[in-house]
Amino acid sequence: MKQSFIKVIKGTPWPAILVAWLIIMTGSWTADGLKGDVLFTLWAPALARYQWLAILVVFVVFVSASIWLYHHRQAFSLARSLSRHLCEPHSSLILLVSPSNIPLPDPASLFPLHFRLDNGTSIELQGASLTEDIQTLDTIRWNWQQVLRAVVPHSAKLQRLRLIGSPEPRGSFLQLDLCKAILERYLPGVTILPVDEPIDFENFNALVQCMRRIIKEEEQHGMKEQDIIIDVTGGFKTTSIAGASITFRSQVTFQYVQTQPPNDVYAYDVIYQSPFALEE
Repeated sequence: MKQSFIKVIKGTPWPAILVAWLIIMTGSWTADGLKGDVLFTLWAPALARYQWLAILVVFVVFVSASIWLYHHRQAFSLARSLSRHLCEPHSSLILLVSPSNIPLPDPASLFPLHFRLDNGTSIELQGASLTEDIQTLDTIRWNWQQVLRAVVPHSAKLQRLRLIGSPEPRGSFLQLDLCKAILERYLPGVTILPVDEPIDFENFNALVQCMRRIIKEEEQHGMKEQDIIIDVTGGFKTTSIAGASITFRSQVTFQYVQTQPPNDVYAYDVIYQSPFALEE
């Protein structure tokens, strides 16, 4: 208890508080002077004959303190920090899909899914077990393995999955239907909806607008903000920044699949807390 009190005292922005107090006092004195009250007569009677000069000085101090406090207003603001924890199941997942780095098969004959690389490596996905097929893909480094990993934490609870693709010539938009077909094999009963048009993964505003629109649509289908999570593993750094920005003023979170073993899926949320709490 004592340590918490000391931490609060040390973390309190005393200069800003004192300036705020000075603004209140000088504002009150200025108002009194303009009403005709004689300022500071109890402290310095000789100042009575310099009444208007005293009012002017007090007013200048009031304005200067107000300007200073405006430029240091962040002292009273809550600081942002990034919460990180292992991902928990969500009902709605928004997935940014990167283009496949391996030629994809014909959607009409998906499973068993055969991959034969130029170096002679050959594997086959049966589509029966999501976990087993993810392990099988370790030998060929297919980047859509991360897509499969992204849905693992939610497979038991997931109801709706939204896919976002990037534009051609090297984007993923035209591959979304195939991505949907593959995921449907592992997620029976889940509604999987690709976006209607490609989104530039390097266009921050377009990404944010798209994700906000999707979130509103998910809410119209009964999802709450805390039910929705955005996967930003695919794409560029811009996608991660856009995903993080969505969490600023909402209960939506975003997730990222680690690229190194054990390839855990972590959920992140930008939260607000007092500046001194960040020192813990």
